[in-house]
Amino acid sequence: MVICLRNILAARPKHSPAKVYIFSKFSHDASIANASPPKSIIDPYYGGLNGFETCYQQCVDFSDGFLEMLEDGRLQELKDIEEETEKVAKEGKKKNVKAGL
Repeated sequence: MVICLRNILAARPKHSPAKVYIFSKFSHDASIANASPPKSIIDPYYGGLNGFETCYQQCVDFSDGFLEMLEDGRLQELKDIEEETEKVAKEGKKKNVKAGL
């Protein structure tokens, strides 16, 4: 996930107002929202018989959490998530440089 996240942040134009967030940070489940490293959405093709249902439920949970944050005006929490997203990408970059990636 770190390499993909780093690529997304790198592709963003320098002065773009666009924001990038780790989707799982919007989960209603604190153990998912606060997981380190952050959780990814389960790939439905490798999730067994219920892979697509699990993927769907994750998307609904994360989307609902995001929309609730917007509706409640909790914009500072979004700023905190944005900063954490960039931190995760930077930490991954340091590890990949040390590993020669």
